[in-house]
Amino acid sequence: MQHLDQADGTGTLDIGGTLSDMPYHLTTRQEGGGYRVEISVSAPRDWLLQRGFRQEATLRRENGDAVSLQADKRLDVDGPLSVVLTSDASICASEGEMLGKFPELKN
Repeated sequence: MQHLDQADGTGTLDIGGTLSDMPYHLTTRQEGGGYRVEISVSAPRDWLLQRGFRQEATLRRENGDAVSLQADKRLDVDGPLSVVLTSDASICASEGEMLGKFPELKN
C-alpha cells in the first residue's frame, strides 16, 4: 500500500438523533490497482458520552453522503480521553471513481 493524499471536510455527526457540526479527515492509499479511502473523526470522550455515543455514529459529509463511523470498542468513562471514529474502507477502482465519490480530495 502506498499513501497518496489526505483531505479535510466539515460534516454533521448524528449520534442517536443529536446533530453536531464536525470536521473529518480523509486518507487515501493506493492498493493493488485501486484506491482505498478511509474517513476518520476525532472527538473528546466526554463530549461523545454526553450525546449518548456508545460505539457507532453517522457522519453526513459535505456532499450529503452518509457514512457509518465506529470506535474500536464500546465507549465508556474508562476509555481514552480522545476517541477516533473510523469508517470502513471504501475501495475505488480508479482515480476518477475516487475523486467522484470523494470530491474533498480535489483540493
